[in-house]
Amino acid sequence: MAAILAAGALLLSSACSTDNNGGNGTTPANSGNTGSTNGPAVTEQDTSPLGKYNPPIEVSVVGTTGTNVLFAEGESIDDNIMTQKYLEILGIQFKNEWVSDASQATEKLNLAINTNNIPDVTKVDLNQLSRMIDQDQLADLTEAYETYASPLLRKALEYGGGSGFAPARKDGKIYGLPVPNDYYENVAIMYIRKDWLDKL
Repeated sequence: MAAILAAGALLLSSACSTDNNGGNGTTPANSGNTGSTNGPAVTEQDTSPLGKYNPPIEVSVVGTTGTNVLFAEGESIDDNIMTQKYLEILGIQFKNEWVSDASQATEKLNLAINTNNIPDVTKVDLNQLSRMIDQDQLADLTEAYETYASPLLRKALEYGGGSGFAPARKDGKIYGLPVPNDYYENVAIMYIRKDWLDKL
């Protein structure tokens, strides 16, 4: 089943960096107290596409559990190597709005879409994406993609002439990022047991 990311963590900087002091890259000094330690500290803010947010920002997501969702000892769906690295490298703290079993994930997300209680970033199917676009629930990612998408990301998402982007576009605007899933990554391999073959 085709899937689309309704928003991309990679592109969050476009929506959030402008809130960090107008996007000028620094926190203004307290000019009235140049010799005082009472004013807020001046903090350099990295506004590059993969710059680290300081202080960290919180991004809501959804968690899915199941028999094939495993974590290392001491880790959990809320605290694991991936969430730790996002926080350490990018200053992004993920917060699960809810956690559901994989068998109930679609139903749970459909309910969230119907009640307009959606997370900041989530994976949706094509039907869900279409509904969310029609209901004006998604941000226009066009400018963010054109400004911040790396050459590697563009190569992956625009593979095959960009046809994979078609469901995520409407009126020339991008509302989601496709999850690449081409044939070459899913070639089935048939194995035959030698002991069985030798008996033929």
